[in-house]
Amino acid sequence: MKKLLIIPALAILVGCGGGGGNTPNLSIDKDLLGSWSKACSNTVFDNQDGDNYEIQKITFQKDGTAVYKETYYTDEACTDATGNGTTTSGTYSAGEETIASDGEKAKKLDIHIKDRNEYTMYRFDENKTSFFQANWGSDGSHTGTSDSDRANNFDDDPEQWFKN
Repeated sequence: MKKLLIIPALAILVGCGGGGGNTPNLSIDKDLLGSWSKACSNTVFDNQDGDNYEIQKITFQKDGTAVYKETYYTDEACTDATGNGTTTSGTYSAGEETIASDGEKAKKLDIHIKDRNEYTMYRFDENKTSFFQANWGSDGSHTGTSDSDRANNFDDDPEQWFKN
């Protein structure tokens, strides 16, 4: 069940940006720029028998574009790709300091996809080779849907992304 919450949240991480010509007010954290991946993980798909594992990758670009890719596999080592997957893009803003629910500093991460938005927080490891994404473990949802409802829980199994 936990994986089902992560998939929609990560799909929100990116998507079709574009739209009415409004340029987002960009805040870009230079340490977040580049490509990040999650470890191979078990997943559940509704109509894709055999696609039981995935690797998720997100690339943050300096122009405020985020490109998100899922690659599906049949094996738990993620070595046998099925040829299925998705790639989408959207916009993001990152880096403004804030305080998480544990009272410690974190940085805001806002990602926009079509008519949906994700508002969360992140923290780097000490070497900035991975970052942890906050969630709302207390109410079962993964990310906030507005700035006032920002996901800020790092205590409840935050997602870890690794620098590529």
